[in-house]
Amino acid sequence: MEKGTLIQQKIQQLESIISELKELFPEEVEIDLNTEIEEKQTEKIPIKLKKANTNKTQEDMAKIRTKEEDNTQILLDNGMVGKAYSDKITAELIGKEQFFILELSLSSKVEGLEFNIETGEISGTPKSAGDFIGTLCYKLGENDDEKYPELNKEVLITINPDPNSLWKNLPTDENAPYQKDNTYAEVISTEKHKIIGASIRGRSHAHIGSFRDDHFINFVFEESQWTLQAVADGAGSAKYSRQGSKIACETLKQGVEDYLSGDDFKSLEENLVAYYSKTEQEDEEKENLGRTLSQQVYTFLSQTSYESYKVVKGFAEDKQQELKDFSTTLLFTLSKEFEFGTIVLSTWIGDGVICVYTNDKFETLGEPDGGEYAGQTRFLTMSSIFQEGFEKRISLNCYKEKPTAIILMTDGISDPYFETDEGLKDGEKWESLWNDLNDAVLSKSEEEEFKSSMIDWLGFPSKGHHDDRTISILS
Repeated sequence: MEKGTLIQQKIQQLESIISELKELFPEEVEIDLNTEIEEKQTEKIPIKLKKANTNKTQEDMAKIRTKEEDNTQILLDNGMVGKAYSDKITAELIGKEQFFILELSLSSKVEGLEFNIETGEISGTPKSAGDFIGTLCYKLGENDDEKYPELNKEVLITINPDPNSLWKNLPTDENAPYQKDNTYAEVISTEKHKIIGASIRGRSHAHIGSFRDDHFINFVFEESQWTLQAVADGAGSAKYSRQGSKIACETLKQGVEDYLSGDDFKSLEENLVAYYSKTEQEDEEKENLGRTLSQQVYTFLSQTSYESYKVVKGFAEDKQQELKDFSTTLLFTLSKEFEFGTIVLSTWIGDGVICVYTNDKFETLGEPDGGEYAGQTRFLTMSSIFQEGFEKRISLNCYKEKPTAIILMTDGISDPYFETDEGLKDGEKWESLWNDLNDAVLSKSEEEEFKSSMIDWLGFPSKGHHDDRTISILS
């Protein structure tokens, strides 16, 4: 091919390129095509680039381009699996007041979410977790007119997993000693009351396959018509505390039963009737009777508690184990209706709560024990508790109006609801707890419904609170 012909072809190619440049950048390029070119010359066609016009807006530039990739990313709100989600692609996210959405395509479908192209809203209930990256195709204009070029932005939606789904539910070691069910519930119905108790293994225990350490016992002594309610929280750091809490409750029941049938308790009950039947005019006699009654109550409650301590201690010694391996709290009440009112005797060793709900008021019958360090408490297995002010752990109360409920619970429930000891004085927090219990459990009519509903309710989610949960309610 002759050089002249080759040069002419190159010039035609350059002219085509120049034409495209002029179309894209009409004000930024000056081109001189009048340079004389001879066959033997190899002069270059001069192309001069002017300094860009920085006053041009993004929209002005968009109109002279056919398509543009936008490096900025649209970050939509994070969602959570199983929870309602809603977010919207807005002018603020796009960076322009006026835009027209053509399409939103994701690399993989977010199951449960739908995109409304008219409103730009993404909504629904996501069913899977992950980072979902997609492309938003849009125009900086009011409609899909060809004069507006198509633009793209990357879109990111992060759907987090439901925290509850991250918890494992591992089985306990079937070969380990002192087996205990992960959940347990029972209902006792009498002519006057319904007593429900329930206990579940906490998530922190289930996650590592350890046992439920809590225990409870409810019992109506038919002959005397006294009702026992007790909850015990085995120490999580004590390897056999599940057995310690069980022994404490069972020994307590036996000890109370033995005491109720003896002459000492008959005298105590006679003095209860006499004391609360006295008129205010008999002050001196009533005062003397009150001192006698206080001593009788102290003897009864301290002896039955101490018997539980001795049996746990003896069991540990028989097994050649450390007593601290069986550490447990113990909270219990004994209640009975009389003509003059309802008597409630209580003992409080460790953390957790005892409360009487009457006349729309919630009264706690003591204070939770605190240890030397945060998160610590006192245990039945500490002999020192019987030597230092045990009288502060017991109470005798008479309610002229029949209580709506007597409630005992371990700290697996009281901590998430009340958070602090001061929170136990907050009537609104108690109302919240009672309303939750009433709606979820106490409104049921059938026994099996009671039990299953209580087990379900005890599994309520609470960030940072995953201990065993145990409750006893007399209503």
